[in-house]
Amino acid sequence: MEGHTDAPCPNCDHPVNDRPRAGGVTVCLNCGAWLVPDGESKLRGMSRSEAEQMPGPVQSTLIKASRLILQRGGAAPAEATEEDHE
Repeated sequence: MEGHTDAPCPNCDHPVNDRPRAGGVTVCLNCGAWLVPDGESKLRGMSRSEAEQMPGPVQSTLIKASRLILQRGGAAPAEATEEDHE
């Protein structure tokens, strides 16, 4: 799965410009949601069990990235519901 997507974030509908890869994680720059590939050009929110299976350093990095995005208010006006990934 190396296709390009401009699919919206399933959490906040903000456009996500990315090249999702199997096993990869994308962080929405608007709401901080952790997203994984769902088909050829769609993304879905990462489940809690998927997040818990990630190595500790990866979880830590994603948590920090999400917090920074939420602190600065995202890339666009925040209309999203905030979801805590811890």
